[in-house]
Amino acid sequence: MSLQEESLRVGLSRLIVPSLTLPPATSTNAWLLGEKTTIIVDPSAKGKAGHIELGDSLEKYCPEAIFLTHHHQDHINSVSYLRERFGCPVIAHPETAKLVPFDVDQEFFEGQVLTTDTEEWQAFHTPGHAPGHLCLLSGLDRTLVAGDMVAGEGTILIQPSEGSIREYISSLERLKTFGTSRLLPAHGAALEDPEKVLSEYIAHRKMRVEQVLGFLGEEPLSTLNIAEKIYTELPVQFLIYASIQVECGLIWLEEEGLARRVGERWVCV
Repeated sequence: MSLQEESLRVGLSRLIVPSLTLPPATSTNAWLLGEKTTIIVDPSAKGKAGHIELGDSLEKYCPEAIFLTHHHQDHINSVSYLRERFGCPVIAHPETAKLVPFDVDQEFFEGQVLTTDTEEWQAFHTPGHAPGHLCLLSGLDRTLVAGDMVAGEGTILIQPSEGSIREYISSLERLKTFGTSRLLPAHGAALEDPEKVLSEYIAHRKMRVEQVLGFLGEEPLSTLNIAEKIYTELPVQFLIYASIQVECGLIWLEEEGLARRVGERWVCV
């Protein structure tokens, strides 16, 4: 059985690959750049059968390289299999290279260009979700391969050990200046109104930080206490992820001198 495919235009397609990603998302997009030969972005199927199915679906695209937006498992799971099968090099930011369980063949930096048989794609370093996160901007039509900067399905989780709300918002604000025509997320369909999407993401994250501050007082509260107050409609099993986002907001507030840790809890300053 072949994977579901979508062609956006000549030289740009995606394979929708069932992956080990966070719900409610169920798949990761393998973006395919090029026409007669292809650079694969973020190939990540689950399990041996999934790797084989992805490889079979890629045969007709003649893969020549694998590009990683960042290091998370739901973006890299098929890399080792595909590199061995097709003999293609792996390209990633140096920070990503430090975090993946395989060798990166070519380290890629801000401003460097990937060239396919249809166009050039310029790399931009966009930390916040992950330290080595890269986006790719098409020189042909300003399409942006956005990785996990935005999502067409699910949400963007930020881990305090890997990034920050401050960095993430800064990267989103930078993306707004690029004049992009559409955003290609790692999860879900293409997003056709970049200005609106990016503005909404920025406003939403800032609003969440304001909500966190609003619930802080003199009584020490845990991140879970605050998450339960803010995310009242969220199923209980997802509150752990919400509490991680609360912690990111608290770290920002701490940097601003508005919050303080008391052991494992937090108070307003």
